[in-house]
Amino acid sequence: MSLKDVHEHVAKVYLSTEYVQRWIVGELAAGRVRWQWETVYPSDVSLDEFWQFPHLITVNWMDSSATRKVVAGLFDVGVTVYGIRLALQDIEARLSARGLVAAAAPQPSPKAWFMDAKRQNPRRSGEDVTAYAERLEALMQKALGEKAWPRNTIRRRLYDK
Repeated sequence: MSLKDVHEHVAKVYLSTEYVQRWIVGELAAGRVRWQWETVYPSDVSLDEFWQFPHLITVNWMDSSATRKVVAGLFDVGVTVYGIRLALQDIEARLSARGLVAAAAPQPSPKAWFMDAKRQNPRRSGEDVTAYAERLEALMQKALGEKAWPRNTIRRRLYDK
């Protein structure tokens, strides 16, 4: 999950954005959250201890990137990591360990889900109505669980305007 998405996810639990930012960086510094990246500049730098000194790190949450200031002689240089992704399982485990659970996203009504699913998954060329209803039924079952409609209802609703 991107750094930006994790930030938004954790912010649902903690109302303070500043606290969320410190918490995520602290968990990374402690090595309790696995992370990956797409690119690092300069490219020959080891990232084994990138998060070790959180006070030297500036995070761009919207870009999912972070820069660590490194003093090299008379100059301050930076190591920048782009495309940071965190393991959602680790974030959830850390939240759970603190007795916190992210609020679940509200589930759409079956009718709203169905209308959206028809737009996102149009009927394929040569696909008959029964096959299309079966395909939508599997998607609806996965998305809504017990709230999913039976296949005959889905088939009937395919004729609604």
